[in-house]
Amino acid sequence: MKVAPDTVRKEAKGEVAKAPTFAAFIVAVGATAPTTAKLEALPELKPEQIRLVDVKEFVTAANETEFNAALEQNETALESLRAALLKNELITKALSGHSAKPAVTDIVATEIGADGEVVVYFQRKM
Repeated sequence: MKVAPDTVRKEAKGEVAKAPTFAAFIVAVGATAPTTAKLEALPELKPEQIRLVDVKEFVTAANETEFNAALEQNETALESLRAALLKNELITKALSGHSAKPAVTDIVATEIGADGEVVVYFQRKM
């Protein structure tokens, strides 16, 4: 699977962070409400802990129906997530610094890793 340079950050030891997957996205979107609460309670987030992932890397014609259903099912929780992220200066700065220039309204899920990494999934609206 080809991964855009903006979606993967290099680790300190020269390793590359795991590539985003559709399965990871589905888990993340399903956990939007608790993730929003965790994001609001995060002490201090550092820019290097934020990874932006364009869902076009793994959403295909074969899984597009499931993708859209997951968004629809979690619509209310996603609105709360976007409102919380809009207040986070580091997240909004990361979005504006990405080559695709996604807006907070383009965010479709987030996940927080055990290491504190925050993965922000977005779907750029045309």
